[in-house]
Amino acid sequence: MQQFPVRALFALALTIAGGFAIAQSDTDGASTTRTQVRVSQLFGWQPLDADHLLLWTGKEEIWQLELAPACTSLLHTRNITVTADSRHIKSGRDQVQTGKEACIIREFTLPDAALRKRYQTPRKRYQAELQASEPGAVKAPVNGDASGGK
Repeated sequence: MQQFPVRALFALALTIAGGFAIAQSDTDGASTTRTQVRVSQLFGWQPLDADHLLLWTGKEEIWQLELAPACTSLLHTRNITVTADSRHIKSGRDQVQTGKEACIIREFTLPDAALRKRYQTPRKRYQAELQASEPGAVKAPVNGDASGGK
C-alpha cells in the first residue's frame, strides 16, 4: 500500500473544502433572484418608489419586486392586486395592479439587510390581494387570428 505525505493530504483537503465553499456561495447568491414565487396569501406591501415595492408573501418572507413600466400610482394608493396562476407569481407574466395602472413584474429579489431592517413589517392598511388568473385567459392570437389559430 502506498503512503501519501501528510502535507499532500492536507493540501488536498483544503482544496476540496475551498471548492465546496465557493460552490456554496455561488448557490447562495443565485437564490436571491427568482423567476417565480409560490404564494397562498399576501400579508401586505410597502412602496419603495414607482419602480419597486416590497411584498410580504409570508409573515417573515419578503420579496422586492421590480416593475415595468413604472407604476406612479404606487406612491398614492394603499390597495394593490397581484395576479397569479395556480398560486405562482411569475416575473414577465404577472402584474401588480393599482386602481389606475397595471405593471408587469420584471424581477423578484430578496431585499438587502438594510431594507429588511428598515421595513420589518408592512405598513398598516397597505393591503395586497392575490387575484387568481384563469387558465388560458391570456392567450394571444396566432398570426392575427382572433380564434387563437384554430
